[in-house]
Amino acid sequence: MRVEKRRATEAGFSLIELLIVVAVILVITAIAIPNFLQARMAANETSAGATMRTLNTVFHTYSSTYQNGFPAALDNLGPGPGGSSSCDQAGLIDSDLATTHIKSGYWFTYAPGPALPAPGVGCTTAGVGDFQLNADPGPGGADRGRTGRKSFYMDTSGVIRYNMIAPAGPTDSPIPVG
Repeated sequence: MRVEKRRATEAGFSLIELLIVVAVILVITAIAIPNFLQARMAANETSAGATMRTLNTVFHTYSSTYQNGFPAALDNLGPGPGGSSSCDQAGLIDSDLATTHIKSGYWFTYAPGPALPAPGVGCTTAGVGDFQLNADPGPGGADRGRTGRKSFYMDTSGVIRYNMIAPAGPTDSPIPVG
């Protein structure tokens, strides 16, 4: 019996060819991952800004519906038991945002102003006359550069302001309209 040697053309891929393919994949990955992370941060920032706009509408809806000023806490805006709604649990935002105050990597901090003299009709807790709301990437901006770069601020005026290096406040630039 004669043992035939395989021809070089039938041998498959050489080690060099496999290493070149792996190197090309690593280069493409190194280029793509930073762009993916930047796109994710931009999406988180957009989501936080949109949530601030939504909460502005929700605060005014709460105020006009229950005649109780603004809510005393974000928890008052979440759904009630069995999906019911009342002054104390209005069902205007999802339960995750109402209870954890976190959405898309941003932490929402609600600071209510002084309570009104008396609760509105059918309310057990008096609302407040004004508020301040901050949205930061992580608690106090601790995740800045990972989940987002901008911090947002809004008060009773409804103007949303932002800051790129610290938690936003009433003197920061407003988000451009349009």
